Amino acid sequence: MAKGYNQQIVTGNLGKDAELVVVGEKNTPKASFSVAATTGFGDKEHTEWFDVVVWGKRAEALTQYLTKGQKVLVTGETRTRSWDGEDGQKHYRTEVVITPYFGDVVLLGNGQRSQAQEEPVGEEGDPDIPF
Repeated sequence: MAKGYNQQIVTGNLGKDAELVVVGEKNTPKASFSVAATTGFGDKEHTEWFDVVVWGKRAEALTQYLTKGQKVLVTGETRTRSWDGEDGQKHYRTEVVITPYFGDVVLLGNGQRSQAQEEPVGEEGDPDIPF
């Protein structure tokens, strides 16, 4: 049987701080967070939310930087898992999963304008500007 290829790429902002937990018998670190990606413009604008999971040492290292509003680029595999809830219903969750072997999280900025960006650089005719 031929092998397929599964890669999800998302650029957006974190909706809340990443949560770090340790799971399983091997005490494996797992960071979870959601990314909002807005596409389109005007009345055609749409925001899609993506649940992201990072496994291993990378999860521990990134958690302190993955804070609400942080702009990120995420690459990973799309996986759907299911479980039986306490209500007896079958529940499903689709996530972008980043393992030690596949995927990445790139920090793109803090999602907020810095003070330096808000201040004007100079006005036309300013003698300190050489052009």
